[in-house]
Amino acid sequence: MQHGRKGLLSLFTLVLLLSCTRTEQQITPDKQQLPILTVDTVTQKGKASVVRITGGSLFTDRNWLNIGAGSGFFVEPDKIVTNMHVVARPGVIFAKLSDDETIWTVEGVTAFDIENDLVILKIAGEGVPLSLGNSGAVTKGETVYAIGYPGGGDYKLTEGIVWNSRYKDMWIQTTAETVKGNSGGPILNDRGEVIGISSRVSDFYSYAVPSDALKALFSQSARTEPLVTWYQQKRIRAYTYYARGQHKYQDNDDRAAILELNKSVELDPEFAYGYRVRGYVMSHYGDAIGKYEKNITKARRQHQAAIKNHTKAIELDSKNDESYHGRGHARSRYGKYEAEQANTTEARKQYQAAIKDYTKAIQLDSDDSTHYNGRGQVKRRFGQSNMKQGAFRKARKQYQAAIKDYTKAIQLNPNDSSHYNGRGWTQYLLGQLKTEQGKTSEAQKHYYAAISDSDKAVQLQIDNASAYHTRGVAKAALDAYNNAIEDFNTAIEHNSDFTETYNSRGKAKEALGQHEAAAIDFTRALQSLGHGTISAQELEKAATEMVKIPAGEFQMGSKELRYATPTHTVYLDEFYIDPYEVTNAQFKAFIAANPEWSKENIPGKYHNGNYLQLWNGNDYPNGKSNHPVVYVSWYAAMAYAKWKGKRLPTEAEWEKAARGGVADKRYVWGDSRDPGKANYGYYGRQTSPVGSYLPNGYGLHDMGGNVWEHCLDEFDKDFYRNSPKKNPIAGVPDIEALTENFTSVQTEHVSRGGSWNTPGPAHVASRGSDTPINTNSWLGFRCARSTPPQQDAQTITMPSIPD
Repeated sequence: MQHGRKGLLSLFTLVLLLSCTRTEQQITPDKQQLPILTVDTVTQKGKASVVRITGGSLFTDRNWLNIGAGSGFFVEPDKIVTNMHVVARPGVIFAKLSDDETIWTVEGVTAFDIENDLVILKIAGEGVPLSLGNSGAVTKGETVYAIGYPGGGDYKLTEGIVWNSRYKDMWIQTTAETVKGNSGGPILNDRGEVIGISSRVSDFYSYAVPSDALKALFSQSARTEPLVTWYQQKRIRAYTYYARGQHKYQDNDDRAAILELNKSVELDPEFAYGYRVRGYVMSHYGDAIGKYEKNITKARRQHQAAIKNHTKAIELDSKNDESYHGRGHARSRYGKYEAEQANTTEARKQYQAAIKDYTKAIQLDSDDSTHYNGRGQVKRRFGQSNMKQGAFRKARKQYQAAIKDYTKAIQLNPNDSSHYNGRGWTQYLLGQLKTEQGKTSEAQKHYYAAISDSDKAVQLQIDNASAYHTRGVAKAALDAYNNAIEDFNTAIEHNSDFTETYNSRGKAKEALGQHEAAAIDFTRALQSLGHGTISAQELEKAATEMVKIPAGEFQMGSKELRYATPTHTVYLDEFYIDPYEVTNAQFKAFIAANPEWSKENIPGKYHNGNYLQLWNGNDYPNGKSNHPVVYVSWYAAMAYAKWKGKRLPTEAEWEKAARGGVADKRYVWGDSRDPGKANYGYYGRQTSPVGSYLPNGYGLHDMGGNVWEHCLDEFDKDFYRNSPKKNPIAGVPDIEALTENFTSVQTEHVSRGGSWNTPGPAHVASRGSDTPINTNSWLGFRCARSTPPQQDAQTITMPSIPD
């Protein structure tokens, strides 16, 4: 299911239909002649006709197959309808019923319509077709049922109503809940007729292509074109690159998305939608570069390129309101960035141009609430810029104009919580302005208005972190600090890397005299940007106390990774692990106490010749005291751990700790890439200080990047197939014996976690392997132990290592 970042709500303006002769398709009689069906009846009816479409990648039986996940349904005994974007990836395509036993191979394409995101597939075999209803007769408030395979999982039916029967003259807008994987599935009325085909979803609504568009496509349908030759068509290839680009964009891989979209518009230079989407990606990338990489020139270049792409889309389709909205969005983001650089002249220029673009979008479609929301946001940002310059009068006018736009957006769509978010935040800013002017009574009115709007936003969307934050700052402005902190806590629960909320909560705690707690929040704010700092004293305290990981079961492994299958249940006893990777300064202390492990003295058989390569003798690089130690072999890591009365974590311990108490997630933090969560090879060019990023649910830092980390286990690619359930460890029958005799080990060992030069974030279940002598710039370690750490324990004297 395609998701609705604004500007991604309309499909291509280009229509491609295969020219063929007409094929008869069953169309039902007038709906008054059909009985109303129960939910159970509709559910059973759909099971015989609605299929799961697969086509993209899956590892099975030690081989990779190209598959994906979407839905579809039979419209003729040998024909299935689905969305174009479901089958955009070249490869074999299959259709399966909910019983997982009935499977058909797709032979080819009989017709497709890019504008309406529809494709009719010819299958080898026959199924039970659904009847097409009259979408032109659909009215607001009608009951509808969305059927499909959400997330590529089990068959599911959800109920809703029609909210808009002709949204933007393109879609049926409903309240039936759909998610990724529902794409291509049918929307049925209460007579069991198909009145729409699921295509996309926003935060509040789902959108379906009207069934009448499918009927029109059938009038062109007859000849079957094999999949192989269909995929070779120039515009299909352009669409394929677009679909890949959008997928990567949604996965927060902006660079890869831009590369795919470049290929799309190169193949089809008239592809207006390709330019528009590339513009959105470039704006997002520019924001991220400015936020994390802090490269002003590079960020500015991306914002400017985004504007050019939207301008190209406008040149190709000057009547499309989405193109003007897109350029307004790009200019607004660029203006905000220039304002942050104190370039007020350029910021003002971009804000003024953005307002004009949004105004043009409104002229083209005055019923689209998001155009008013976008214009309100620009005016609010313009007001904030004027406020910083001390131009209170101009700021007040911009804030008031923004509130009018948000109010209009609410009138058009009262169920969109983002409109209340925008108006509530603007009311708060207007309250701040009045406070600065000493108009306390007027300021309080705006703070209460902000609270009221936030209350409404939360009612509409219970996990709306922005609304909780706005309500919190408004309460803090009214000196209700404890109540404000409760809202900030809730906001962080829903968005753990919400920088502004940590800062706001820190200020509230300061006002209550909770200075230590406030300092932690201010550190968390920096960590949410990847810029946290941890003092040497804090690092030593953390290494002494360690973090307790409770005993219990967890699911280890992943079906997505070659050497991490199968997923299996593991039980681990309670253990303790360091919250931070071992630093250069900490390792230097070890060398000082154990000179036989120094760069000059370590025997050659315990490293690969690059041991502590970046060090100058026994001194680590300047400014790197709190960076993780690298170019350190497994032998040296074991020696350090033994000296501290600890050991390396087992692979199972490492994965349980990394998951942070959260199950079934691809990465340490969730299912999508996020360069703001860890130092992996996106913006990273080298190691970062330990603790630069926010901790996971167990309070552990850098489990998803910075450096790969040595583990205790031998590397066995097939270990998971025969792994014991309790306290598994590969190739190590006795941990204590291994700790005493680790220098005799010769086998490869596991490394975990990903690093600063990993192209993408490592899956939490990703397994690396290294020889015990291997050292490099992306390999370090942290320590663990089985028993509670002794707070007053001294480090252990190491025996001399054999030559």
